[in-house]
Amino acid sequence: MSAPQFGSPEWQQQFQEGIERASRQLGEALNQVPRTLAAQGAVGWAYSGDLDQLRAGLASMKPEQLRELSTAAAALASLADVELASRT
Repeated sequence: MSAPQFGSPEWQQQFQEGIERASRQLGEALNQVPRTLAAQGAVGWAYSGDLDQLRAGLASMKPEQLRELSTAAAALASLADVELASRT
């Protein structure tokens, strides 16, 4: 199958669809940035032992974010324990 000729209606349609798809994907990625930063902040505060900041950070999260963070933290703890056990 050959590509449509540059500037043709088919080319323009494919170009527009590609731009729309890229825009949606970029929007989805940008929506994840604040959630990722909030999770990184919580992990950093936990790692440094700053429980007041950790509690404040967790209090500002939506329930969905808390569930995702809890799941990720459980996976991290489990895998870290497995790795640690493999070294003893």
